[in-house]
Amino acid sequence: MGYGSYIRNNEVHEWSDFYVKYARMSRHIGKSSFRRLIGLEIEKVDKFYGLLERKAVDEKQKILGEVERDISRELFEETDKIGRNVVYGGIGRESLVATDESERNEDEFVSNTDWKCETETETRQLGVMRFITMPGAFRRRKKEKHITELLHSLLKIKSYREINNTGLHKLIKKHKNSTKGREDCSEMLKRAHFHVSRTTEQVRAAIKSIYKALFAKNNPKQARRLFKRLRRGLISSDILYVVAGFLSGVNSVLAAHRFPNGPFFAANNVFLGFILFGLCMKFFKFSKINYKFIFNFDYSSTMSNGRYLLLVSAMNTLYVAFSHAVGASLGHLAFLGFCFMFLTMPLNICFASSRYYLLSAVGRAIFKPLSTIRFRHFYFVDVIQSFSFSITRLMTAAGCSNRAIQATVVGVFPLVRILQCFKRFSGSRLVFPHIFNALKYLMAIYVLVLRTIHGYAEKKAAESVATACFILVGSLYAFIWDVFVDFSIVRSKFMFSRVFYAYFILFDFVARFSWIVEFFELVHEADRPQLALLIVLAEIVRRFIWTVVRVEVEHLNNCDELRANKVLQLTSGELFYKRDQEQKNKIDDESSQQSTVTLNTESTYETSYDTANEE
Repeated sequence: MGYGSYIRNNEVHEWSDFYVKYARMSRHIGKSSFRRLIGLEIEKVDKFYGLLERKAVDEKQKILGEVERDISRELFEETDKIGRNVVYGGIGRESLVATDESERNEDEFVSNTDWKCETETETRQLGVMRFITMPGAFRRRKKEKHITELLHSLLKIKSYREINNTGLHKLIKKHKNSTKGREDCSEMLKRAHFHVSRTTEQVRAAIKSIYKALFAKNNPKQARRLFKRLRRGLISSDILYVVAGFLSGVNSVLAAHRFPNGPFFAANNVFLGFILFGLCMKFFKFSKINYKFIFNFDYSSTMSNGRYLLLVSAMNTLYVAFSHAVGASLGHLAFLGFCFMFLTMPLNICFASSRYYLLSAVGRAIFKPLSTIRFRHFYFVDVIQSFSFSITRLMTAAGCSNRAIQATVVGVFPLVRILQCFKRFSGSRLVFPHIFNALKYLMAIYVLVLRTIHGYAEKKAAESVATACFILVGSLYAFIWDVFVDFSIVRSKFMFSRVFYAYFILFDFVARFSWIVEFFELVHEADRPQLALLIVLAEIVRRFIWTVVRVEVEHLNNCDELRANKVLQLTSGELFYKRDQEQKNKIDDESSQQSTVTLNTESTYETSYDTANEE
């Protein structure tokens, strides 16, 4: 494997345009054009590294502002001095260093007040909740997460520099050998800022010292384990996937023998959803989609994808065995109750941070729909809507068989999405996509009401056709939204094969309109329970196929920022804004031309609105 392949396999996907083009440069070795082109490559890497280094220093200042009262004065002053007098960019530094004193002052002001403005914005959004003091444990956890995110980003910056440094050194050495020493370009590399700077290492060492002082003062082994985990990443053994796959296979065979037992599948479908979510995460990792950033996963968590799938598969196996032994409808509820107790267990064991992440994401979305909305907050609410069968059947098993009450519970989730859409509209005043999206969920509620009435009433032909027509319009609206907004199918860049998307759209269409067969009773009465369950399973699979494309679009929108939205994020709490967008334009003008990706999705408008507010 050549070094060009090594770069492609180890690059940070969002920064791919700013790595040395090793394969392309190899074709110019020994030619007169090499010196000019290698100079452009060094300048490109140098400028981008300067941006990364500057943002790392700015983020270090944010963390200092958060922990100033919690660390010693000596450590604070020592950390505060790092990066103060650094000149960013050795080659082409004229374009990186502000030439106007007022611009330098403005940059310094923005750098020092970013975290304060963000805190003030969050406080305003809390309303009366701001008078309730945040528990110390939550404040402490927020600081710890901020620090681990920055440490993870600093490792990526270090890798970026080392990969490019090695690649440029190899190219220069090969060119020197090819010209028999007549042309040596090594002095260009030696003058580059990224080649000599050690600011990011100093920031990383200082942040590690802050972490030890705050969170591992009496337990240095904890800090060493965390730093090692961040450095190596969570390595999931293949045996975990093998065992999880074996258990899932056994569960599938045993579940097939229970088909179409409604109460059993009502609970089993919940486990199926968790398993499909884990498979999506594995697929994202394989495809280099930055799902951890999109879902705001904790980089310090010990929950790897392999462990997650093994845990869910094992719980599913226990459920299948338990339901077979007990058999009663309440048995399904009892086991799910046990799983919920495990999820909410207030002990710092069994992947506590990962368990609390799910609870906080879903809880905040449902109980505070008018607070700040991130991807995870609307994603999980959308997913829950695909499990309405499980909700209604489990309510029936619990003794609540009233269809109106069941419809009310199921209708809570589209109502939450409507409130979230209006929250977005109240700030942005954008009718599209927010009001149009709210209309989609309003139609979903109306369809739910009509289907509930349809189930109660005697089936008159005229009423059935009118109900079916409205449901058809709702399904068509949702399908068009899936394809053109959530999938953003009209775009110039795709991460998967075009055939892939054609299959996704076809399956989405079939699952969206499969209700027609059940509604008009087009199958024999004896086969209707099987058909109803197949439709439910198709909807669950559709939801996670939707997840694959939706997260891909989110990645291209909000992770591939330097090509798409011209913003860069080192941690979940900060963005590049106007000053850096202008700098990025300068880099783009001097780099090889790249096609700009324009994706019109809901998140595009949300991101632009958030940026405008925080600026």
